[in-house]
Amino acid sequence: MTLADVLTGLAIAVGVVGIVVPVLPGTSVIAVAVLVWAIVVGSVTGWVVFAVAAAALAAGVVVKYLVPGKRMKDAGVPGTTMWWGAAGAVVG
Repeated sequence: MTLADVLTGLAIAVGVVGIVVPVLPGTSVIAVAVLVWAIVVGSVTGWVVFAVAAAALAAGVVVKYLVPGKRMKDAGVPGTTMWWGAAGAVVG
């Protein structure tokens, strides 16, 4: 185990904490940590691990936005209200 492995593991742990406690951008921290690790390792295995991690993180982001939207639609919230909320989030 090298120093790069230990630092990557610590960064991933911090990212997981950032996902659970929304103070840090957890998904971004994890993605950057795995990317840097893949660059340091420099092998095909490193890039495959990065691709799998990036796909899992992207799926998590998609689910994070789709599930609440579906539940609001099922509860009868109009689509225009959700679009206004999204526009306000972008502006804010």
